[in-house]
Amino acid sequence: MKKLFFPVVILFLFFSCQEPPHSRVSGNALQADCRIMFWNAENLFDCYKDSLKDDDEFLPFGIRGWTTARYKQKLKNMYKVFIAAGDWNPPDLIGLCEIENKNVLYGLLRDTPFSYFNYRFVHYESPDRRGIDVALLYNPARVEVVDEGSVPVVLSAKTGYRGRDILYVRVRIACGDTLSLFVNHWPSKFGGAGYTADLRENVASILSGAMTEVLRNHPGEKIIAMGDFNDPPESSSFDALGFAPDSAHIPLLVNLASDYKADIPGSYKFQGSWQLIDQFLVSQNFLSGEEGAVVNPSSFSVFAPDFLLERDEKFGGVKPFRTYAGFAYNAGFSDHLPIILDLFMAP
Repeated sequence: MKKLFFPVVILFLFFSCQEPPHSRVSGNALQADCRIMFWNAENLFDCYKDSLKDDDEFLPFGIRGWTTARYKQKLKNMYKVFIAAGDWNPPDLIGLCEIENKNVLYGLLRDTPFSYFNYRFVHYESPDRRGIDVALLYNPARVEVVDEGSVPVVLSAKTGYRGRDILYVRVRIACGDTLSLFVNHWPSKFGGAGYTADLRENVASILSGAMTEVLRNHPGEKIIAMGDFNDPPESSSFDALGFAPDSAHIPLLVNLASDYKADIPGSYKFQGSWQLIDQFLVSQNFLSGEEGAVVNPSSFSVFAPDFLLERDEKFGGVKPFRTYAGFAYNAGFSDHLPIILDLFMAP
């Protein structure tokens, strides 16, 4: 029994020092009633071949040498970020993209210390050729899932070419408000920004249609669209996300990343330039402050602690501490930084 005493005491001290969820403090020193995080996890693959997907590069004998040890280290790294992003209590809702399947989600929730928090997830298989999907983790003690579904993304009506589907989850949060969430991973700029712009504009139109349907069924619903949009806030691809064409009652979406300023001004760094392509867009009724959950101008932030960064030897400054640098294993976290949104109860 004496041999067990020391680790048991350590575990007791670790968990007893955690703040209760309602006392979570945001960067502006106000108490957040609900914290939401989104993160592009940079290729969270398991080590098993999926005969229906092009996942060969992330296998033990693939070009990246993706071993069980590296996969487990990736899970531990992600758990560390969840804990740090929530001030010892993980965010109530965590949107993710670039996750391969349910196996890796079960790995996160069961095979790391994250299992202590009993989170659950919502996930649907997407038709992406590489097998990467979006997902939403949530704390069932503070979040109730009311509805869920997958929004198909057909990028070409002529060929039927499909992109990564959008995840829809309607939730009731601890403060009693009901929200509709959309988790996105829009087409990349691979092949050229101009060449692929139409693809992102198509996805924006599909998302707008899905939000229109939600508001038709739930007038006045508060909506959050989160994701890796692969475009900056000023991009024309967001033009379709204003008022829906068939109703003057649908609230205008506000991109919280539009006026963001910080020492680390973006979530992704490309050729020495920070880009804010991971964003939260919220419906206008979040800003009214009349009732339920509200958002204030400082509610959005890029989560950039030192351990998520490394020196940028080529361009200067720092950059995200990623899992791979090219095809060389870098043992880091992701090529994207997480973003955070805090919700508050109206006074």
